[in-house]
Amino acid sequence: MAEKGLSWRAGLVLTVAMIAALIGIKSCMGSGPYAADALSMCRQAIKAASANPSAAKIPSANNIGPEGGEFRFSWPHGSGLQLQNGYGAMIDTGATCSVSADGKRITFLFLNDEVLIGG
Repeated sequence: MAEKGLSWRAGLVLTVAMIAALIGIKSCMGSGPYAADALSMCRQAIKAASANPSAAKIPSANNIGPEGGEFRFSWPHGSGLQLQNGYGAMIDTGATCSVSADGKRITFLFLNDEVLIGG
């Protein structure tokens, strides 16, 4: 019976250690959004601002914002970002988008040489 109690305790200690490790990993990663979530917000905002959202071609972009600060993504002209104009033609477009560090809102959106959000 003593052996069963020892293995139960060992299992409990192992479980607690695993939970503590997971909490530690999560706290190292931060409780805010990941860059992929912020990128998705920006892509949705660009689509919403386009004449034909379903035709928008928005390639992926890397977060160029400062560590621990706002998420910032840029699509310079020639990067593959294409939006349809009012005549149906796909136009090479440039954009810059920033998302707050907490991931709750877009703080800046520059599209087609026009500031749409922020300033």
